[in-house]
Amino acid sequence: MDTTTNLNLKKPTPEDFYNVQDFNDNMDIIDVEVKAVQDKAGNPPMVNGHTVESDVPANAKYTDTVYTHPATHPASMITGLPSSLPANGGNADSIGGHPPSHFAQAAWYGVIDFTSATYPSPYIASANNISGFPDTDWFHVIYIPHMDPSLGYGAQIAIRFHGNNAFYIRTADGASWGPWRKMSSDYGTADLTAGVSALATGSLYFVYE
Repeated sequence: MDTTTNLNLKKPTPEDFYNVQDFNDNMDIIDVEVKAVQDKAGNPPMVNGHTVESDVPANAKYTDTVYTHPATHPASMITGLPSSLPANGGNADSIGGHPPSHFAQAAWYGVIDFTSATYPSPYIASANNISGFPDTDWFHVIYIPHMDPSLGYGAQIAIRFHGNNAFYIRTADGASWGPWRKMSSDYGTADLTAGVSALATGSLYFVYE
């Protein structure tokens, strides 16, 4: 007697005697297998050797593709990337078409070389004992460069922290600075009296009223 390949159902040959039990055994095997298929309706028990559990979502899809996670992630893998910097952070390469060198820098962001007439960017700094300066007090220093700093044309304005509100200015002409010139000072408004007023060492200012 032969049997089927998968379920081992009995297959009597012509020379075998008919046995109703063989028929009943076959029906029992078929009944069990059909019931198992019905219980797994919508969820086949195996796909290409992989077990499919009963809790697989209804919209799940199976492919033979094996996913390999890349070591690096190109931007093309990410959706929803912003086209501009967010309002709450980030560093721009330029603002309004201007690079960072076009904006003033404070001294506490780095060491300012006040003697350089080709400084790469404008700055607003604070310092005392500036080399070549006629005053040792603390001053605010504003540097205004040429549009091409490498040419050595620019100006510096120094405004005093304390006292008489003095401020100085000097200019560079071709990579070298000229002398500092005092432009303003507040020494009071007392009138000079002929024959009795003495002038201390310093500068004399004439006021026309």
